[in-house]
Order: sequence, then structure tokens, then C-alpha cells
Amino acid sequence: MQHLNCLVMQDEVVVEQPLVLEGLSQRLVDQSLEFISNHANDSRPFFLYHAFAHVHTPMFTLPSMAGRSRHGRYGDNVEEMDAGVGKILDALTCHNLDNNTIVYFVSDHGAHLEAIAPDGQRTGGYNGRFKGGKAMGGAEGGIRVPGIYRWSGHLPAGVTVDHPTSLLDMMPTLLHLAGLPPLHQLLPNLPYRELDGVSVANLLKNGTLPPPRVLLHHCVQAIHALRLVKDKKVYKMHIAGHKWPKGSTQCGWGEGTFCRCYGDNVQHYGHQPLLFDLQKDPYEDHPIPTNTTEYIEVTGMLQRYLTNWRSRVPYPRSQFRSVANTILSPWLQPFRWP
Repeated sequence: MQHLNCLVMQDEVVVEQPLVLEGLSQRLVDQSLEFISNHANDSRPFFLYHAFAHVHTPMFTLPSMAGRSRHGRYGDNVEEMDAGVGKILDALTCHNLDNNTIVYFVSDHGAHLEAIAPDGQRTGGYNGRFKGGKAMGGAEGGIRVPGIYRWSGHLPAGVTVDHPTSLLDMMPTLLHLAGLPPLHQLLPNLPYRELDGVSVANLLKNGTLPPPRVLLHHCVQAIHALRLVKDKKVYKMHIAGHKWPKGSTQCGWGEGTFCRCYGDNVQHYGHQPLLFDLQKDPYEDHPIPTNTTEYIEVTGMLQRYLTNWRSRVPYPRSQFRSVANTILSPWLQPFRWP
């Protein structure tokens, strides 16, 4: 399974098949270093998106990096990724791009709690006291991740901001930081589209809080939770959630095992959703009582928001609507001459 249907392409050319996992991290970093070097003296800005294969199953490292961490293969993967991040940042310094380059480092979701290798090593990470993990819809452990912005000489260093933002904020934030107008003004010939993301540039620069907003947490096209961020208050309303086993917030053990956000393991809360004050109760241990004014006002506002959202936002058709879109492609399988 580590090599199934996997290959490496450069532009439109297959450069590696079957995929060799050991050294993949270093090869990807080398490509980014070459890209930075080639564009360091350009008159126009460049955009580099570097996606690490770490930290994710399957776990792999160069032999020289293996066994270095007391946290097993997962720790080795973190250290190998850390080395790659360091090389990319060093390249920006080497080419005198530090003061002219915005760096954003972030993960896509929380830990895959159930992942465990055949030898018993945990390979999916850990979310501490946050409930749930990967693929769990609105569970805090699956969607709360740290993000790091770095722009030497422009953003204050060493500052921790405890305010919910979204990956969808990245584009409007980068436009704002770069001194460019919003998307609909930058590209006026395109049809106007309301973006889900907002600029958090002022939050990063001087701590100014963005206007109140609602963040939606989906399971495919179903909405499982809504998060209200207003000034320094953060509420989350669950309209669906997992039926976890007593004393646990995961679904067994195994590399391919995780709590799916749909099916029989999910319960819907109907007319009495669960509401949490995440500033006071970040681990969602104590729902706000349903008979309080706070509960009635916040859930009422969020339910009205959800009704309005559903009435005006169409969802695209699933890319997995046909068997042809989901079956493995035999022409992409690893191939060796006899």
C-alpha cells in the first residue's frame, strides 16, 4: 500500500515510478530550494507552495535520520520535516529575501488518533485533551491546529495570538499584507464571489480583532458544527457529533481506522444542539445548559445563520459520484520490465 498508485511528476513528466519513500522529503525540499534560487532576482513576486509528505503515514525517514527521536518513527518524521523547514528558511536568508517574503506554516487537520503500526508504535499523532481527531467533522481535536506566520521586519516576532482563524483566510490575508486590493477588485472581470475567508492582516500586525464571524465545520456537505467568533468570545454549536465509546474519543486502532463523520457512529442533536464556550471550556467538557439566556441567544443566532446559509449557498456535485472517478487507475500502477 505504501507504493500503490503513487508516482512523482515534474510538470507533466513522470520522474519516479514506483515511488521511493526514503529521501522523498529531501528531494521535495531540493526542488523548493531550486525554485527559490531561480526566482530570487525576479522583478515580480513568486509563490511557493511546499507540501511535506510528513507527518503522515506511512512513516519513513532517511536511514541517517532514523532512530534519533525518543518518540519513535513519528518523532523521526517531525525531526526530518523540521530539517526541511530550516533549509527553506535558510534559503530565503541566503538570497536576501527574508524581509520581502511572507511564510505561512500550518497543518491541514489534527492527529489521526487511531493510527498504529503493526509493531505497536503510534504513527498518527496526539491531540492531548482535545476531543476527537482526523475525519471527525466538528470535533475540536480534528480541526484545531497551530499556524505560524513569519515576515521579518513586518510582523512582530514571538507573539502568540489566541484567536480562531481559518485556512480560507490565507488568500485575503496575503493580498492585504502585500498591499493589493481584495479579489473582486484585483480581478474585476471575474464574476463576483463571496469568499469564506477574511483578512487577518491587522490581527497579525497589531492584534486588532477581525469583525464577528461564523466558521462552519463540515462532514462532506453536511454541517456538523458552527463556531461563532465575536470579539474575545468563541462559541461552538454542535448539531451532530460522534457516539464515542465510553471513556474514549477515538474509534479503535489501526493504520486505516478512523472515526468517520457519517454513518451509524454519528448522532444528530435535533432541536437541542450542544453549545460550548471555548474560551472557558476549550476541551468541550461542559455544555452550556439549555435553559440559560446565553444558550438560547447564541444557538438561536447560529441556527438563523445556518438557515440563511443553506438557502443561498449551492454545493457542487461530488467528484466521487461515479465508479469511474473512484477506481484505481491501472496505468498509474508501479511497472517493471520483466
